This record gives sequence, C-alpha cells and structure tokens, in this order.
Amino acid sequence: MSEHKNDIIKYCAYSLLLLAVFILQSARGTSPSLWGLQLDVIPFFVVTIALFEGPYGAGSLGFAAGLLCTVGSPVPDGVLALYYGVLGTLCGMFALRYMRRVLPSALLLGLLATVVKGVAGYLFYYALFYNAPAGRAALLLLGDCAVSLAPAALVFFAVRAIYLRFAEKDEA
Repeated sequence: MSEHKNDIIKYCAYSLLLLAVFILQSARGTSPSLWGLQLDVIPFFVVTIALFEGPYGAGSLGFAAGLLCTVGSPVPDGVLALYYGVLGTLCGMFALRYMRRVLPSALLLGLLATVVKGVAGYLFYYALFYNAPAGRAALLLLGDCAVSLAPAALVFFAVRAIYLRFAEKDEA
C-alpha cells in the first residue's frame, strides 16, 4: 500500500512540475522570448518523464501536457494531446531499450520531438495555407530549439530529483 501511495505522490509532484513549466512558458508576462524566439520546454518534459518512468507514465503525463497546451493554442482541439501522448509512449518504449537516464539523451530526444512538432506545424499550417518559405521557418525552428536547451536542462534536473527522491523511498 505504501508503494502505491508513493507513486501517487510522485505523479502529483510531476503534475505540479508540469503545471509550473506550462505556466512559466505560456502565461502573459512570464513567457520568455529571446530575439523573437519562443521557449518550448514541454516536449523536453515529456521526453524526460519517458526516460525515467517508461512509456505508461510518459504517455499519461504527455496527454495531460497536450491538454494543457491545447488551452492556449490555435491548433485544433486534441491534436497536441494526441501528439504528446504518443510522443511520451514511443519515447518511453525507445528509452527503455536503447537510452540511458542522462542529460544528453533527454536533450537529444527532446530536440527530435521539437523538430518533428515544428516541421508538422510548418507543413500543415504555414506551407499549406500561406505558402511560407521553408528557409525562414527552419531558422526560427532551430533558434527555438537553441533557446529551449538551457531551461530543458533545468527541467531534466527537476524530474531527476523527483525520481531519485521517491526511488530512495521504494528501496528502503
């Protein structure tokens, strides 16, 4: 019973971290931007959860992250929830087999997730409706990825701290 209670508290801590990251990323006045580049840390959060918790935890928290992101997004309802849920599940399955729980793994998978999201957004929105040039979009996407790396490292360390805190309780 205490193991189950520890899991509930651990996932509540992850959810509070997700809520804090989402509010800092998307609320008016707290959304940091650098030279017009926007910060996007949610994919890095989902991928880091996938590294530490596996596909089930990452899929469920990814779905919750997508629901939060849908609130302030022009994307049709549920698309981001589906994307982040599937992203968490696939990254969790890949990470269980091939990746270690280290910062470069989280940053690499997070960059891949951010690029896939950016390319899909460009293809299905800007290129389809506005015939926007791909070069400018690629530069903005790479800039957004570069700006997101340092906060993504902080998110990795926060998730790792929560995981290690409750891993010690499970062993004792």
